[in-house]
Amino acid sequence: EDVTLPAGFRALDAGCGYGATMLDLAPRLGGAWLGLTLSPEQAARGMAAVRAQGLDGRVEIRVASFDAPPPGRFHLIYGIESLIHSADPAATIRNLASALEPGGWLVVVDDMPKGEMPAEARRRFDGFRRFWRAPVAPTRAGWRAALEGAGLEVT
Repeated sequence: EDVTLPAGFRALDAGCGYGATMLDLAPRLGGAWLGLTLSPEQAARGMAAVRAQGLDGRVEIRVASFDAPPPGRFHLIYGIESLIHSADPAATIRNLASALEPGGWLVVVDDMPKGEMPAEARRRFDGFRRFWRAPVAPTRAGWRAALEGAGLEVT
């Protein structure tokens, strides 16, 4: 399904890192963009890139957790390889969903197993979780349950 956004939309990048996705999309789509990262270094480097691209006032990167979204509502919230790091994915999804405008979009792009795995695959996946700092790493069904539990329609 296509994501449609109204004129003057607000977008939240939950776990933006250096802000590369916002730096790519903001010039093409317009809108106001806010990214959250836990790293002061990522925020500083990302904001330097924002200024270099002349996107001050349209793109901002803050040091904050996506588990406590900033005040206000967003038409688009997304997490790209970031939400997997949540210690409580269902709570994270509920918090993000509560910041959505009615009819808004929450997009999750992340690593997730489709379901149960054979023992060797589970052992390798547990290593991935440990090194990727993903304490829970829900399955596809787990993410779906979290999304639906937050009252969101999954497409």
